[in-house]
Amino acid sequence: MTALDERPRNGHVLPDELPVGALPAQTNPAGNSAQAVSTAPDLDLGLLTAEQLDKAIASATSVVERQDVDELFTAKNADEIEAKREVCREFRTDMLEVERERNAAVVSRARAELDVENRLAAQTLRDELDASKARALLKRMTNPVAYLASQVRVRRVALALAAAPAVVAVLIGAIQSQEAWSRLWNVTGDVLLTGALYGFEPLFTLPLVAILLYEAATPGGSVRTVKETWFRKADFDGDQTEFGSIKAGLLLASVLINVLPHLLLGELSGVAWFAVPAAIVISLSLVPKLAVGFGQRILNAKSDAELGVSSGSLPPVLAKLARQKRHVELAIKDGSYRGQLDEKTRLPSANGVRKTLAELQGAAGMPDAQNVVGFMRIERGIEE
Repeated sequence: MTALDERPRNGHVLPDELPVGALPAQTNPAGNSAQAVSTAPDLDLGLLTAEQLDKAIASATSVVERQDVDELFTAKNADEIEAKREVCREFRTDMLEVERERNAAVVSRARAELDVENRLAAQTLRDELDASKARALLKRMTNPVAYLASQVRVRRVALALAAAPAVVAVLIGAIQSQEAWSRLWNVTGDVLLTGALYGFEPLFTLPLVAILLYEAATPGGSVRTVKETWFRKADFDGDQTEFGSIKAGLLLASVLINVLPHLLLGELSGVAWFAVPAAIVISLSLVPKLAVGFGQRILNAKSDAELGVSSGSLPPVLAKLARQKRHVELAIKDGSYRGQLDEKTRLPSANGVRKTLAELQGAAGMPDAQNVVGFMRIERGIEE
């Protein structure tokens, strides 16, 4: 017996067509007991015909089947739909924020990569500039002509700096000695004599500067000792003059002119004016030695420049080697070789070659001598 058969019979007649969904509220599968699907009156099934009962049963069955579909159980009401929309809005907002952060991270990485590329490019440019400077410096150092020019420039500056103490000392000595002698002789009122006293000290120090300039122009040679620098004899206007005695006398006069008036005035602090002749001594000692040293370098550069001139297709290095080898062979032939030949190979030693080339050319280094000996060994087929 079905649920319809258990319904109480109240004497009502079912119409010919039972409306779909004409069931009480308790048949709602969704559990909404407060809302009935239909408010049809109770029917007296015992008064229905078989055909009418069949129709009622079919109608009830259709209603029950429709109420059991899944869509009715998953359907959302208005509050649930609005809550879902709110969740979706929050999700989209959060995803937009994530997208902004992702874009910001991409931009930050791009800027960092650009900064690294700029630093690498700048470093590459600095390396190229340093390499260019190094190549230019190497060229100047290995090129005899460029080296000769650089030595001339450096010599000019070095001699000027070495002579600066003497020049400053002459100026300071002239001013302070004039003031001291004017007070000692009490001639401050005599304008002519006061002005003439400015030239008292330079009368003795300017000749020292002249000697200094003469020695600065001396041709190159081996560096002299202090004794040779101060007491050597030099050819001056055809006469043999002993500069050592002249310089000693002039210095003694400079010391007396700068210090004596202060001591006579009772000013012991005047001993500090020994600095004036001391500065002149410094210049007189430095300038000749620097002039000789730079002269030797210039002579060496001159020899390298002459020997390193390219010959035909020979580059400068090979041309220099060939000329030095020829000089050594000529020295061995005429007996001017400075050394002993090897008894077995009859080859010169590197030290003997260096001495021979230094005598012939004015300067020579051990690397050049070793190159000459090595080339001669190869030429004669002598194995190491």
